[in-house]
Amino acid sequence: MAPKDGIVPYGSLVLLDAHILIWSGVRRMIPGVPPVERRDVENVDRARILINDLTDVHARIVVPSVLLTELIVPIPPEHHSRFLAY
Repeated sequence: MAPKDGIVPYGSLVLLDAHILIWSGVRRMIPGVPPVERRDVENVDRARILINDLTDVHARIVVPSVLLTELIVPIPPEHHSRFLAY
C-alpha cells in the first residue's frame, strides 16, 4: 500500500506528544478528568484526524513511560489502573 500524501508510510513507528493523545480523547473516559477547553477545539479535531490517518496506514504508536506519567498525573489514583488498561 502506498502512503497517502502528508502522512507517514504504511506500518511506520510513530511517537506522539502527550497533547496529541490528550486532545484525541484518551483520558476523557476517566471520571474526574476535566473536559477539553473551548480554545482547544481545533486541536481536538486535528488530533483525531491525525490518529485516524495513522490508523489508516497501520502505524504503530509508541507511548513511552515518561509520556504515560504526563497523562496519568491529573487522573484520580483510583482510576489509574483503568486508564493504563485502556
